[in-house]
Amino acid sequence: MKKITTSLFLLLIGYKAISQNGETVGNGNSISEFLSTLILPALIGVIGYLLKSGYDLLLNRQKLRRSVLEEKLKNFYWPILTRLEQNTSIWRAILQKRNENDELQKKIGQYVEENIIIKNHREIVSIIINYRHLAKFDDKLSDVLQKYLRHVGIYEGILRSEVPTLPGLLGAPYPNDFDEIISERTKQLQIELDKKTIL
Repeated sequence: MKKITTSLFLLLIGYKAISQNGETVGNGNSISEFLSTLILPALIGVIGYLLKSGYDLLLNRQKLRRSVLEEKLKNFYWPILTRLEQNTSIWRAILQKRNENDELQKKIGQYVEENIIIKNHREIVSIIINYRHLAKFDDKLSDVLQKYLRHVGIYEGILRSEVPTLPGLLGAPYPNDFDEIISERTKQLQIELDKKTIL
């Protein structure tokens, strides 16, 4: 690119020097007229090449940014958010309202905790471990992820031990802002991706 620009600059300087001299070629045309038929197309070609190269560079940057956004959403944010939303809806519909004195509700709640809630928590933990690098690093997210991982570890231990207690009573309450942070970032990244897709 630099060589092309330098060559073009030297051609223009040479053209200017020759055109001021007024020499002619065999058919009576001045050298400047002869060179203009050579230099003008070359100049247009070089300018076109530079514009196309700049456009391609811009397009490649946009594609790379879109690809990064897609990867973050596909492998980190959406999988976590989907599982959190499922857990929240199940928790509100079943577990929060269960009556420990009702044997049927107790069995349903136990099944749901062990086969859906904990399964989703394990999958979220796996996603965090494998794809944490995709999320922008900041203290707020790191703090809430650590609290979440601690909560899940304690929660799973409680279920395995069958001790009737809650993670919050053992110093590992569910980080309520976790869902909100993941939801906000997912929406922000999705909006940004949608804008990139439109362009």
